[in-house]
Amino acid sequence: MLSTLLEERHKIKTSVLLITEIFGKPDEPSPETYTVTPQVIDDKLLQVFNAKCKRHKVTFNSAFVGVINVALMEVAHEAGVARDSYIITHRHPVDTRRYMSNVTSMVWGYHVVPMTHTTTMPCNARSTFWENVINFDTNFRDRINTMGPLQERILDTILQETKPDLENTTIHNLNVTNMYSPRIKTSGDGKHVQLTNSCGYLPLPFTHHDYCITGGLTRFREQVQFQVGYYSGFITTENATRLSDKVISVLRDTAKEVDERQ
Repeated sequence: MLSTLLEERHKIKTSVLLITEIFGKPDEPSPETYTVTPQVIDDKLLQVFNAKCKRHKVTFNSAFVGVINVALMEVAHEAGVARDSYIITHRHPVDTRRYMSNVTSMVWGYHVVPMTHTTTMPCNARSTFWENVINFDTNFRDRINTMGPLQERILDTILQETKPDLENTTIHNLNVTNMYSPRIKTSGDGKHVQLTNSCGYLPLPFTHHDYCITGGLTRFREQVQFQVGYYSGFITTENATRLSDKVISVLRDTAKEVDERQ
């Protein structure tokens, strides 16, 4: 069992990412971390999207990852990387409070641990969107319950000892983060104080992280922002912006499409 898990992890850590296949690596002499201009999403659009998630009995996060996967595949196809199916690996923060008891008083704090998940998506994933999301959601839940995020750290430690020559490379196409909740009202929308803009920043040094591009949802007043952050040694500004635009396009189309389960 352990040898199988190590082999699977080693394969992930030595595979070529789809983003790298699409765009290659930029020739950037002094790479830095940058952010794409936040995309503002109307809250009502997300409410429609979330209602569809509930009808299909999947989490919002699984469906949003499905949106990102479709966007990534369509960008790949437009760039000439066309195939029958695509293998996509992302990094997902998992709330470790699911493994704890008596957590009702644990509200504040950083409780997430990252977990890798690899999925195979057919090239027609947009036309079979919810079917693919259901499969992803089922597989991801199973992985959380059977393996969990902490085992990856153990496997990586073993690999470092048994394969010291293994390079520290980027192994995730995207780090997916969702800090949006329809139940939480953000500050800055009061009688005397009005926030007019919001932006998140996260340093992504290429030599210390196994991901170099992030996609995050955050709530800002009555709207939700999606923002891509990226390391310029991994992807260019133009291509990061292209991916960000495509994610929003797929999200809007998916929310507006007539749902067969309605």
